Amino acid sequence: MSLLVILFVKLLDPVAIILGVLNGYFSRSIAVLIALSVAIAVVVELLLRATQLTRTFNAIELIIGFAAAFAWSGLVYSIRRKAKQPMAAKPEKPE
Repeated sequence: MSLLVILFVKLLDPVAIILGVLNGYFSRSIAVLIALSVAIAVVVELLLRATQLTRTFNAIELIIGFAAAFAWSGLVYSIRRKAKQPMAAKPEKPE
């Protein structure tokens, strides 16, 4: 249960949202999307560690942060790819 709460909080993190949206918009391939999602998760964890002195490193939270960053990035990436595709012409019905 607590892992779902952490995922929900990570999905609502404004820094991760902004960086994830930028990642999804400017990425050209899935490999870049994955690599930058890992970088976003690390940056967010480092920012949290810098501002919260009692916080310790936790690999599970880093993985959940990656999932949240990848979710935002993947959402924007798929919307952008769908918008770039030309609309297929509808075949006319024979009468």
